[in-house]
Amino acid sequence: MIDLTLPRPTSELAVNRRPQWRILTTFGAVGAALLTTATAACTSDSQGPPAEARHYVALSVGPGHTCALTADHAAWCWGNNADGKLGAGPTGAGDQLVPTPVAGGIAFTDISAGESHTCGVATDGRGYCWGANGVGALGTGEGLAATHDGPVEVAGDLRFTRISAGAGFSCGVTTTGDAYCWGDNQSGNLGVGDNEPRTTPTLVTGGLSFSFIATSKGGTPSNWFACGLTTAGAAYCWGANDGGELGTGSVSLLSAEPVHAAPALTFESLSLGDGIACGVSTAHDAYCWGTTPTVTIVPGERKWLSIRLGDASVCGVTDAGDGFCWGTNPFGMLGNGLSASVSYAEPTPIVGGLTLQVAAPGRSHSCGLAADGSAYCWGLGILLGIGPLPDFPSPYVKYEPTAVVSE
Repeated sequence: MIDLTLPRPTSELAVNRRPQWRILTTFGAVGAALLTTATAACTSDSQGPPAEARHYVALSVGPGHTCALTADHAAWCWGNNADGKLGAGPTGAGDQLVPTPVAGGIAFTDISAGESHTCGVATDGRGYCWGANGVGALGTGEGLAATHDGPVEVAGDLRFTRISAGAGFSCGVTTTGDAYCWGDNQSGNLGVGDNEPRTTPTLVTGGLSFSFIATSKGGTPSNWFACGLTTAGAAYCWGANDGGELGTGSVSLLSAEPVHAAPALTFESLSLGDGIACGVSTAHDAYCWGTTPTVTIVPGERKWLSIRLGDASVCGVTDAGDGFCWGTNPFGMLGNGLSASVSYAEPTPIVGGLTLQVAAPGRSHSCGLAADGSAYCWGLGILLGIGPLPDFPSPYVKYEPTAVVSE
């Protein structure tokens, strides 16, 4: 588990060790080189928005890719394209250094970048997913080997308001407030009462009415979980709980059905990382749990607009539009301008003077939306959507927000 709140973790090694092996397994030799030479190979210049920057109204950051929506409901993705999770179709094979349109011409109102797949909700409420299916993460009813490099419709003729793509599984909320999950279920993370996988959407048990749902996007199956917000702002979670991810104040192996998380609080939003959950309360305070069973307020006496989690880092935006990140920083994904691979146990400012709507970390990069809807990213260069990299394929890192290009 990763300790991202004060007091400082009892084991700094626990904070720094796990992101390194994840990076190595994701990027192989390049990741290994970056861990030792990123400082020498980086540039840290901040870059202003291009004259005709594409403006976005929503943004989702996965461990290795990012997707965003424009006001006209067009979906764009960039970064790592393993298993076709960018949705760019057969002509968009390979990693994409600039935003690339999702194939199919579907108009989306919601999009979510997961570990190895992506999901979105169309304007008519139909759900679509693309990328690696695993044991059912795309919700199409297909078998293990299925992958899709463009959107395929989620089975069941359901109408969704939101779908959250996680690590090997997905969950969605329908227009009637029902929660459905599908895919891998090793930790009871589908909330259907058992730990058997589902290849199509299956109703979450408990009869609760939800307005929002979130899934964990990284880690191993032993710490996969999901959480939802009821229409009254109560948080319910299900899945792994060996570190207190479910927010009940206790540790257990798992819960295959929803349990009340942080019952003393009501929330406006939730976000999940690798074994940790954070939420913004109706009083605009931020709370996190999972590194320990205790629900802990994020220090600093700030009022928060949003909090987003990556594998081992957290980013948030205050109600004044100021961005902060904390956690691990091996590729500069905290955006604080510092190159050292040092963990930060409390929020540190994102440099560059941007007024932000949202800031969200992945595994080796982060992205945010400015007040005008222009997108910025920072961290590992191949994931940032900033165009050709002068020293690619040698390490190339941005430690400050850099404008995502439009072409």
